[in-house]
Amino acid sequence: MKGKAMLELAQLREYLEQRKVLPTRANSPLAKKVQQLKEYSLSSENLLAFQAYQNMLKLKGYSPRTFDTYKNEFERLLRLLGVVPVSSLTKAHIQSYLLFLMEKKGLSETMIHSAVNAIKFNFEKVENRGREFYDLPRPKRPEKLHVVLAEEEIISLILKTPNLKHRALIMTSYSAGLRVSELVNLRVDDMDSKRMMILVRQGKGKKDRMVPLSNKLLETLRDYFRHYRPKEYLFEGTCSQKLYSTRSAQVILKEAKWRAGI
Repeated sequence: MKGKAMLELAQLREYLEQRKVLPTRANSPLAKKVQQLKEYSLSSENLLAFQAYQNMLKLKGYSPRTFDTYKNEFERLLRLLGVVPVSSLTKAHIQSYLLFLMEKKGLSETMIHSAVNAIKFNFEKVENRGREFYDLPRPKRPEKLHVVLAEEEIISLILKTPNLKHRALIMTSYSAGLRVSELVNLRVDDMDSKRMMILVRQGKGKKDRMVPLSNKLLETLRDYFRHYRPKEYLFEGTCSQKLYSTRSAQVILKEAKWRAGI
């Protein structure tokens, strides 16, 4: 009709069905996502399989990070299948797919391990196919030594960090031996000055643990608390009571290393 746009309802309906299971990522333009779904859309059977996969991850109580890793790796496989049902794949098919990821996509050994774990989860936990896929080949990971800062380097990091909040954050990280995700999730009431301990909630493996609180760190944290008055989280954003992002904490450390010449 003149002056009016015509909508392709079939494509729109298919897109909306995909969107129920495949939410648009925050940094992905809508037009790009529509094109992606059109070119690599999931069949109705695989769409149901993907929903069941995500539901099982939730029921198993996997951490948000593991949930996203597994979901993204399984989605990668489903998008390449087209109309082929994922339930029809055999161990030989999966081995060919892993070779494709290594040789054509150039994925690292670590990413291949993630893909294997994600695929095994579907066949063993969702489809209940026993341990048919338990011995999928995994590439050997390169053995690398962790970079450990010397004591004088850590002292230099602290001394050359003028901002009190940033200095307290760095001291807490190194003194208590915390992962960055554990650091930003610390709460004010996790600091036990009577027993000189720090409660780390739901660390690796979703386990709580206690770590020592040194006298020097306690002194710095008290000074920091008097100046910044955090309400809930130990390290909160400037304009809100929300916790620091892991990225912000990493940037603080990177800048401190630069100032210290490390």
